[in-house]
Amino acid sequence: MKICAIIVGLLIAACCLLNPQQINATPNTYTYSTIDFDDSTGTVLATGHTQADYQTGAYYQTTGAGLSLKDSNGNQVASQQKQAYGVTVDVSAQTDGYADEQYEVDTGHYILATYYLYNYYYQGQYRNGYDDQYNYTAVEGQNWGTYDSYTFYGNGPIVVSQYTNDIILGQSKKTVKVGTPDHLKLVSDNIVTLPNSGGSCGQVQRSIRWRVVDQAGRGTGKTAVGESFPGQVVNQCTGNEPSPTPCSYFVGGQVHPNYTDGSGKFSADDLLSIGCPAPDNTCGFTIDPDTWVWCKAPDFTSNRVPLAAIVYDIRKSGVSVGGRATQWNSNTEFFADGTIRTP
Repeated sequence: MKICAIIVGLLIAACCLLNPQQINATPNTYTYSTIDFDDSTGTVLATGHTQADYQTGAYYQTTGAGLSLKDSNGNQVASQQKQAYGVTVDVSAQTDGYADEQYEVDTGHYILATYYLYNYYYQGQYRNGYDDQYNYTAVEGQNWGTYDSYTFYGNGPIVVSQYTNDIILGQSKKTVKVGTPDHLKLVSDNIVTLPNSGGSCGQVQRSIRWRVVDQAGRGTGKTAVGESFPGQVVNQCTGNEPSPTPCSYFVGGQVHPNYTDGSGKFSADDLLSIGCPAPDNTCGFTIDPDTWVWCKAPDFTSNRVPLAAIVYDIRKSGVSVGGRATQWNSNTEFFADGTIRTP
């Protein structure tokens, strides 16, 4: 019985030594920030994380994080703050991403001391205050750098804080940049012949949906776009002059950029037809080239960056885009130098 008791005691001791919660290591709190741009939705998503280890959690039983998501001008566009009982807390925020803009997430990380001490002999006197067992106060404000992750260590000795139990450790930061508009990618291409009735005259109509992408073919978020013609264009069928899509428009004295949706897709199809009346099948007009442009801030008009130069030939009997009267495959890419690249 004595031998068994000794063996059991040794096994228990060995288990205790192997249990990582019992290892006498330096207490620490791991923190990080992440930020990513999803080009399929045009969303910038930021997260922040504060995680104390087991030893820290025993004395500081609440963790917290406060996240601020900022645009390239330093303006806060979204935020979240949270604290939770336990060793881990997560915060997140999101915003629409705009072309060529950089976004930054700043997350402040903190822990809360739990135990209040009375008449504790500290630095030559008896004091009341919160038990900062591992002296995390020593790291307050020292690591407000551009780290995407950082581990804060509590090295002791014990400190008794008379004022607050909220110990601000520091901040983690990270940035992400939305892609720079480079060219257009075709999303859809549909060709129909309209009926010779109800205001139509049997003309062919082609509808194309474009998407603005960066050099890698990824969507550029909300992007202001416009259209440019080389001089005067006259529709020989109707005598009208087709107008290029403007970069922006005014409503109530306010400038409203002609933005794509969040994924970089145009908000409407590019509708190509001659209209009516149409005296014969060959009448129509040519735009050589029709240049789509990225309209840059702040005025969205004067600074226009070409994205794609495409020859449009629009007749009653057919519509040619880029020299082709039949449909292009989706994801065909059109460039400012007139190059067309098929998938």
